Amino acid sequence: MRPEDVDLRAAEGEGATHTVENFEFQGADAVVTVANPNGVRLRVRVSGTQSFSPGDRVAPSYIGSPAVAFDRG
Repeated sequence: MRPEDVDLRAAEGEGATHTVENFEFQGADAVVTVANPNGVRLRVRVSGTQSFSPGDRVAPSYIGSPAVAFDRG
């Protein structure tokens, strides 16, 4: 999964599954590092017009092309 294959929206309550750890503005876009409650991190590329701050609660969702995932087990 690539960072640009994930959409990131501000969220509250049960819809907020991740917390923003870092926001790196890169001009036309930005890279946001988020983590779930278990500490699993995800890097998301968003439009440079979006702005998130560390501590913001967000809900990432996959928007890329169809994909298949396998359990490591």
